[in-house]
Amino acid sequence: MRRKVNAVGTGTLTLSLPMGWVKRCRIKKGDELFVKENPDGSLHILLEEFKSQDLKKSFSSKGLLSFLDKFVAALYKAGYDELHIQYSSQEELDVIQKLLQKTCLGFEVTELTKKTITIKSVSKLSVDDFDSLLKRLFNILIGITEELYDAVKSKDDEALSSIILRHNLINRYADLCRRLINTGPHHFVRPGPLYYVVESVEKISHMYRLFTEQLLQEGIHKADLAKIKLVNDHFRSAKLLFYDYSREGMASFISQKEVISNKIDDPLLKSIAQYIFYMNGSINVLKE
Repeated sequence: MRRKVNAVGTGTLTLSLPMGWVKRCRIKKGDELFVKENPDGSLHILLEEFKSQDLKKSFSSKGLLSFLDKFVAALYKAGYDELHIQYSSQEELDVIQKLLQKTCLGFEVTELTKKTITIKSVSKLSVDDFDSLLKRLFNILIGITEELYDAVKSKDDEALSSIILRHNLINRYADLCRRLINTGPHHFVRPGPLYYVVESVEKISHMYRLFTEQLLQEGIHKADLAKIKLVNDHFRSAKLLFYDYSREGMASFISQKEVISNKIDDPLLKSIAQYIFYMNGSINVLKE
């Protein structure tokens, strides 16, 4: 949209704010807004704190058993602060409680009856925490890839088994990052590509988990250390691009794809490499 610049007095220029945005964010006279100047010359307007009301939802879980965990997780990621669920079986309740043990950081059961369960957000994280959470997400997966390599090198099945459990941390932090993006999209210049990066890290983690389980089933002796290192290094390159972007680095990252495709024949390892490679589009959008 185009806005006209107006002069106030002799040295002040003003710009009107879109009324739809003003109403949605409940901005009123006297509120403070933060204006961030970006390197490309654009301006980013931020609220000190998004004035959102707690989002609440009540529903029956009857008939949702096959995807109940995914449904509740989706509501968490969408930014809901309170869920009041009427369950119809112990199995449904077990699914909900098991999900809360695996993910949904900050959500706690505040009331449980024979027919209902109420879940509330008991801790509020700010979008200011997003950068540190995303960096932690990357670093946890980097650590997992290193542990995988070391476990294969030492042929340590027990170490491989423990690595599988660590992937649950990835799910928790990825869900929390997506929740923060959805509850405060105005704080991010390009929330869509950023959301894709978070989902990609989680998907890559999931594929690594499947690969680790495959090694445990088929035998660790069948693993090719050189190929594992090649894929691990590819993910390291993606992280480096995200935090220290350069066009030269992107060109090098793109060129790795053909090398990896020619050298790797394991379907799971190849899939991991492909998901890592697909991050290039979102990184370009975010950094250029």
